[in-house]
Amino acid sequence: MARYKACDPAASELLAGTGDIEMSYEGISSSFADGLSYEIISCRKDSDDLYIVEIQATTIDFEKLFTVSAEETVKNYGEDNVTDYLLGVMEQKITDDTCETKTIPAQVSVLKMDEEYKIQMDGSLANALSGGMNDYLESLTGGE
Repeated sequence: MARYKACDPAASELLAGTGDIEMSYEGISSSFADGLSYEIISCRKDSDDLYIVEIQATTIDFEKLFTVSAEETVKNYGEDNVTDYLLGVMEQKITDDTCETKTIPAQVSVLKMDEEYKIQMDGSLANALSGGMNDYLESLTGGE
């Protein structure tokens, strides 16, 4: 988690199941990582090769950032120009440090693989690290 927060591309080496994919911190994703704080709530050994860690991650509230930015984009640039300006408005809100934060619980699986421990990146952890982006996008599609 510390490597992720530091926007270290080598953090991907600590993830299970990502192969040779290097983590990218381009655009607003670096702001979610940079603003991350987390607390370990509990840890339990599930088996010889698996630990389950309960965390609370706090970072930028994606839903609020997105909705406020979308409203401002429509107001300033019109509905026809949302796709051209939305990301820039979101980045400006982050730069202005006007974003609300959100705390999201996650269950993290830590696997022992070849004598090393690796974090299993899954939907729960990705959602927590992105300020609830997965939950918000799922709510827009009706949970599909």
